[in-house]
Amino acid sequence: MSSKTNKYKFTFVGGSLFIILLFTVVPLLYSLVLSFQVGRGSQLSYDGFANYERLFSDAIVIKALLNTVGFAILLTPIVLFISFFLANCINNVKSEKLKSIYSVILFFPSITSPVAYAFFFKKMFTADGFLNRFNHLFNPDAEFTNYLLTTDGARIAIVIVCIWAWSGYFTLLMLSGMQSINPQVYKIAKIDGLSPFKTTFKVTLPIVKPVVLLSSVILTGGIFQLFAEVMIISQGGPEYATITLSYYIYRLCFEYVPQFGYAAAIAILIFVISGTVGFIQLKLGEQTE
Repeated sequence: MSSKTNKYKFTFVGGSLFIILLFTVVPLLYSLVLSFQVGRGSQLSYDGFANYERLFSDAIVIKALLNTVGFAILLTPIVLFISFFLANCINNVKSEKLKSIYSVILFFPSITSPVAYAFFFKKMFTADGFLNRFNHLFNPDAEFTNYLLTTDGARIAIVIVCIWAWSGYFTLLMLSGMQSINPQVYKIAKIDGLSPFKTTFKVTLPIVKPVVLLSSVILTGGIFQLFAEVMIISQGGPEYATITLSYYIYRLCFEYVPQFGYAAAIAILIFVISGTVGFIQLKLGEQTE
């Protein structure tokens, strides 16, 4: 019986390991090899670290990196705060039925196609969109402005879209952590005279801190791969104000004459930076425990 159990265990683990190797490790290794090749289209040749040297002199890469880091610095705390706040509100709801309804509503953006909601929000910021029409109700003399043609407008649009699309997922992630807390903990906090505000930040937050830390790592990694929202809403403009590293990779491969080697080098750059940032977050989280 034990041998059969071990056999099934090996089958499941081996199958999962094979899929991970095939669709994660192999493409990563291939991208690493490709990053050392230069050329256009399929005419590639090995040229050492030429692509990596080009990264530091490419103004678009530097701009895309700054934009991506800027989105990460802005979006990460906002999404985490909103997610924790919503999760705490839902967790305090007494009715399990209402909790389920709220959870489904909040999770809906996560299962919506990024193309669909990006087009919807893009329409809001155009000259004939909702924002201009709403403003026109209170100021009939106001000019209709395409906010996506302004630097701040395009950036704000992408930030709003990402907050709407991602907050629900991380809310449910944190809610799952809150629901695992023993109810006796809250009863003891109430006996000790802690207010709901102090209970949230002195009891709930420390307990679900590992979930918050995990959410932070996942969220930051996702921001460094930000692509669909930028492509649909602003196409990286105006004047590269919203271009990200992932979208620049797309341009190098499919809009310009293909430069697969250089695009692979940028992909490796994303992998290294996002991995380093995630490692730093985990270490900082361990130090504050």
